[in-house]
Formats: sequence, structure tokens, C-alpha cells
Amino acid sequence: MNMDSVPKRSLQLLIGLVLALATAVTFSTSIWQPAAHSVQAAPMHQDTPLISFVQSTTSVIEPDNGETTDLVINVKINQAPVEGQQATVMFTTVNGGATAGIDYEAASGTLTFPVGSIENQKITIKIIGNNADDGDRNFVVSLTNPVNAATTSPANITVTIVDDDEAPTSTPTANPTSDIYLDNYEPNNSFDTAYTTSADAANLTGITLWPAGDQDYFQFYGQQGLAYEVFTTNLTAGLDTLLKVYDPNGNKIGENDNFDPPNLSSQFSFTANTDGFYFARVLNQDPTNPTNRTYSFGVTRMNPPTATPTATQVGQPDSCENNNSLDLACLIGTDEIKQSMNFVPPVGTSTDNDFYRLAVKVGVLYTCETTDLSAITDTNMIFYDNYGNDFNPPLGNDDREPGVKSSLLSWLATYNGNLYILVGPVNPPPYADTPTTRYNLVCRGVAATPTPIPTATTAFVPTSTGGGTGGTGGFVPTSTPFVFPTFPPTPTPIDLSSLATPTPAPPPIVDFVPLPTSTPPASTQQTTSVQVTIYYDSNLNFTPELNEGVMDVAVELYDNATGELIAFGYTNEAGVVRFDSISSSGAVRVEVAYLSYSQVVTGASANILLRIEPRPLPGDIP
Repeated sequence: MNMDSVPKRSLQLLIGLVLALATAVTFSTSIWQPAAHSVQAAPMHQDTPLISFVQSTTSVIEPDNGETTDLVINVKINQAPVEGQQATVMFTTVNGGATAGIDYEAASGTLTFPVGSIENQKITIKIIGNNADDGDRNFVVSLTNPVNAATTSPANITVTIVDDDEAPTSTPTANPTSDIYLDNYEPNNSFDTAYTTSADAANLTGITLWPAGDQDYFQFYGQQGLAYEVFTTNLTAGLDTLLKVYDPNGNKIGENDNFDPPNLSSQFSFTANTDGFYFARVLNQDPTNPTNRTYSFGVTRMNPPTATPTATQVGQPDSCENNNSLDLACLIGTDEIKQSMNFVPPVGTSTDNDFYRLAVKVGVLYTCETTDLSAITDTNMIFYDNYGNDFNPPLGNDDREPGVKSSLLSWLATYNGNLYILVGPVNPPPYADTPTTRYNLVCRGVAATPTPIPTATTAFVPTSTGGGTGGTGGFVPTSTPFVFPTFPPTPTPIDLSSLATPTPAPPPIVDFVPLPTSTPPASTQQTTSVQVTIYYDSNLNFTPELNEGVMDVAVELYDNATGELIAFGYTNEAGVVRFDSISSSGAVRVEVAYLSYSQVVTGASANILLRIEPRPLPGDIP
């Protein structure tokens, strides 16, 4: 290039542009180059953009058979990313009652919020139609792994697929032995189908928790600043209710099992912090047969308690306050130390509990501990899952070892998302003494690879006593091997006393009586419906619970006469797989290779329960 031919003004602009680009590259490199001596995550800036869904729930009408519908979900950001800091967040779908590949197409990816823009980003999910009457189903879409931003509630959205296929009209009735099938408020087994009532309305009566594992959801409208009492009452002998209450975003506020022992009814009181629909969830803690057992449910409005004003703040709350609820949980990173935390209540409150939120990944063993406690401090630590619910069994630790008041608790992550950590005082100190409380909190993560070892277990299947062509053929499967994972050692003491107790005798078997069906015309072919439920009986009650299902176990159906494979499927998150109207030339053989289980079904239908018996952990795990 002949430089003499370039005008002087153009040459100056070219040189200026080159210098600007060199400066920008140098500046960008200095921003992103990590320090060689530090592995601690940098603290998040107070003006970090917050990313969330526009709403926590949505619904879509199921399309016709063979067709699909595009569902568009909006994701928002509260402030525009600054220059050089464009924000991204990952999204993924998670099965609920709806199954990916059958009810919708699984989706995952990354959303990008450009610099200087607050425009919503969109997620598109294809909904798959069919002609089966399988009721409303739902799945969840989650936001994870934000970059140059943080996620805030709602970081999960529940999508309900509304079934438009007309079901046969039927009225729930008692069977010849007066067994209750449904109550007048069903179906109300999820947040989306919660039965609506109102505060101070007449109590809902004659409610059942049948069959075993049933749970009931109710919703009522609450107003900010008003206090409410939610309760169960009039329990028939053989029911023991557990009541859980949630805010309009689906976050758990609290729970109660036995309000006034030995009375097994439940009661929980709270003050609404926003206007909206609040939810109550009722479960049965009694493992016996719930047939013909009922309870009542109600909500009353109360006068809110009068707060006692504090003239002078006695001490300085810690740097994470106000973090006394799940919504306000303080973000903590792996290996980050929260120093000089205390139990000084924020202004306007009388007690202090500290919630923290830790981002977790599948397969990593997370250990959180409190250290450097002051003389008056005695901590208690509890873990909650991605939705603020208790784990099953619950995870908590008071003293890491006898005589040591600090807490230490470990958990092997089974999902990508958030782990919520609650740290509170075992004995809340008097208000005047709270400035003398002090502790540090640190959470560390170690990648863990479970090593499977074989151990014997028993598949428990109730023997049908009903007549007709239904049932399972009166079989009892033999003991089968089950692969039990070995977890890495953890310093947290694990109480195995509950697992070491003798297994109780199984409760009376629930007799499932099939509805009358017409006799098929004589033919060389017959149709059979089979449902298989595989569950890990963690609470030893010989009854499948909703959270005990074993997922992704292959189940095969063969024509027993020809040996031909006629159906194949995997269990869902509830441990259930169902095959309807399977045609065969005779009996159907059900095989679960994973459990070395095989059974011939000769009737028109069968409901097979396969129980995996809990075993004590290996003796070398402390």
C-alpha cells in the first residue's frame, strides 16, 4: 500500500482505531485472567443482573393425536448487562407427570442477554399430542449456571399439559366391601390441581387419603399482613396427617405433623407476606390401609400477633442479613467462608435463622460445616432441596460429635440446581445476648464416583385376592440382587439405628377390585393391561410412596406362547410403567431383567408391585 496516497486525516483515524482495539484487548485480558494464587470465587457485585422466569406456572392445551404445539416461555432480566459483561443462563426440562419423548420434546440450551438490552429471551418447547385419556400432566423447566448474572425466584416454571381427550363418565363409588376410592375434592394431587377454598369458609369434610400414597392439595387466597391458621381435624382412627404450607411461588413456609399429641391432627399458623394464593399439602404418616378413613380440612383468619417494638438495636446483624427465609437465602460459593455470622435479629424481628443457597452439580459430594463458634453459640444445620422441601429422609445435624457444638453435614448431589442450607441456634439466646453469638460457615465439594456392589433384596408383590380375571396370578417373587451404590467416606456421623431395626411385618394388603369389564368375544387373540410399580421401601411400610419410585428400569412384555417381544418401556419418576391393551395369543410374560424378575400374567389386567428392601450401609462407612 502506498502510504503517500493516504490522506493525513484518514491515517490519523486508522492509527487511533488500532490503538483503541489494542487497548480493548489488553483491558479484556486483564479482567478475565484468573489469579494464579487464588481459587476462591470472586464475590458477586451488588448490581449483578437477576434472571428469572416471568411466571412460576403456565399451561398448554394438548394438541390432537400426531400433532405438536409450540409452547413459548419468557425469561426476563432485571437490568441490562454492561459492556463486556453479556449475561447467559442455561435451561433444561425435567420430567414430572409428563414424560419427555411422549408428552413433550426435551429441551436444553443457553440463553444470552446482550449488552445494553433488557429484552426477554424465549424458550420454545414442542408439546406432543395423543388420543389417550391420561389426564393433565406437568413438567418443569429450570434455569441454572448463570454467567455475569444470578438467578432469582422463580428460577423454575411448572408447565401443565391440559388433556383434551374426553374420559368415560364415571362416578366414584365404594366397592362391595365399602372401600372408598375417591373423595369429592379429587383430583387434587398437585399444585396445579389444588382444590380451592377460602379462609373462614366451612371446613371441607369426608376427605380421604386413599389409596396409600395419596396426597391432597388445597389453595386459598391470602392478603399481605393478615394471619392465617391452616389445620386438619376429625381424623378417623388410622390416619396421621402431615401438613405443609407454601407461599404463592411454591416455596414452603412451614409444616406440622402432630399439633397436640396424642391427637394426630395438624395445624400451622403464619402471616402472609404478599397477596396471592397460598397452598396446603396433606400427606398420611400412618402406613396402614387408609380405606374408609377420612379427615376434615379448614382455614381461618386470625388477628396478627402484635410485634413487641425494640427501642434500640442491641447489635449489628451479620453481612448476609436479612436472610431468614428461603426467598432471601444468602448466596454462598463452594470453598467460600462466610465469616462472623451471628444470630442478631434484623430490625422488626425477634429471632434469627440464617438461610444460604449453594449451586450444586450431580455427582459431587458437598460438605458444609460451622466453625469458630463463640462460647454461647450452638448451631443446628438442615439441608433443603432445589424447591425448598425436606429430603427423604430429612438431612440435619446438631453436634458434629458428642461435646462439640459445631455442625457438619454432607450430601451427594443428585441434581443440578440449588441446595438450601439453614443454620439456626439450638437454643435461641435472649435478645440482649445475641451480639455474643458468632460462627463461620464453609461448604466444600468433592467429585465422587459411586462404586456399585451387589447386595440381596426382595421384590415384594401383594397376592391378589380379588375375583375375575384381574390380579397378578397369586405369585410371590423370589429374592433378587440389587445394585447398591457405595458413597465416599464422610466425617458426618450417620445414625443407622433406624435401618438396623427388624423389618416390620407387612401391613394388610390393599385389595384392588377392577371395574366390571365386558367379556371379549372368543378369539385366538386377547388384550391385557399391565402396570408395574418398582419402589425402594425407604420407610419400611411395605407401601409405594410417591418419592420412593425407582426410575428408568426397563420392563419387557412377551407373548408367552410365541416368545415374541410385544411391549417395552421404562419406569417414570414414580417408578411406574403402564401398558394398555397389549394384544397377545395367550398369556403375557412380564420380565424385569434388572431385578431378575419374571412372571406370567393370564388375566386381562395385572397391577404388579416390586418392593426393593432397604439394607444397612456397609460397615466401613462411618
